[in-house]
Amino acid sequence: MSRFLMGFNSEFLKFRFSRATKIVVMLTMFLQSGLAYIASKQVLSVGLNATPETNSNLYEAIPPIEYLGFDVIIFGLLPMIVLGAVYGASEFKSHSMRTTLLSNNSKTICFFVKLSLITVASLVISFISIVLTISVTHLSLGNFGLNPFVLTPIVWKFIVLAAIAWSGLTILSFVMGFLFRTAIVPLLFLIPQVYNVGAFLSERFEIAKLLPVSVGNGLIASSEKAFTENPLMSILILLIWILFFGGLSLRRFYKSDLGGEY
Repeated sequence: MSRFLMGFNSEFLKFRFSRATKIVVMLTMFLQSGLAYIASKQVLSVGLNATPETNSNLYEAIPPIEYLGFDVIIFGLLPMIVLGAVYGASEFKSHSMRTTLLSNNSKTICFFVKLSLITVASLVISFISIVLTISVTHLSLGNFGLNPFVLTPIVWKFIVLAAIAWSGLTILSFVMGFLFRTAIVPLLFLIPQVYNVGAFLSERFEIAKLLPVSVGNGLIASSEKAFTENPLMSILILLIWILFFGGLSLRRFYKSDLGGEY
């Protein structure tokens, strides 16, 4: 246990002072909140009850007030995926993995320390970022919005599920980056799904709905139509993706000889 805690503290310091972490926190907590403010002001100018029949510029009706702000949260998926991929591949890229193993000679403990750190960190960043975004949304709506400091139980439920989606995709990106020892593979796999490729495929092929980003987006209540009817099933599918690539990552790391390359 002491080796695990010492390793966790070491990984925390690496993660905290990483340039990628600082950039992602800035993007998700500040830029995303700014985008939420702008988006909510636009909704307010159109009208909370606007529909395509009353406003030809709308593709669909403005969702119920509990869903407002969650469409902006999809913006944060990209930097979180990048963060997971970069963290997973960082020590392989910098050729410092052997140095890490000098302080903790158990590959299994080393892997689970890193996995635990990215899990906790992604949950904390996700939850705080999403709470800030939703609070700013309702604060900018004024008397038409919910109390930004209290919200409602259903909104808190949506926030928790969105945080799980963010964290799940971040962890998946991490284990893929760790498996392939480069950030390129998870980014090539996941980022195109963020930019509508996943939605395009899921509309045409039923099995494409099982793609991780598509599953994660279903946990984000951007609208009544987009939100999944079975959140537990979506979480389970996301967990299966993580366990599959996580198992492969641990096996490769445990079996391989790092030699002088890493």
